[in-house]
Amino acid sequence: MDYLLDTHILIWFLEGDTKLSEVLRNIGKNFISISSIWEIAIKTSISKLETDFTIQETISLIIENGFELLQINQKHCLEIVSLEFHHRDPFDRMLIAQTLVENLTRITKDQHFKQYPVKVL
Repeated sequence: MDYLLDTHILIWFLEGDTKLSEVLRNIGKNFISISSIWEIAIKTSISKLETDFTIQETISLIIENGFELLQINQKHCLEIVSLEFHHRDPFDRMLIAQTLVENLTRITKDQHFKQYPVKVL
């Protein structure tokens, strides 16, 4: 099974959550959406989010830790149109669309995802 990490799960992993690190290393392929990198970049630049790493370091750590980068494509954009508005956050809506289109399982603590027909861990 392949997984798409939510942005907050990625941040927890990069900031050293050791229990999370073990879990992520022992499951299938783990994807990080470009949308998550974009979200971190925007939110850190407007001081809405503080992380231990610059955006350049974040990208390097994603690659060094063996995560696969999931690009945004037209199928993902088209899927957003059909999504119900249970969740209005544009970054999360892209992650939901990518999860559906790519048939992935989401790793998240966000309860909004359970309102969509996605697999959640």
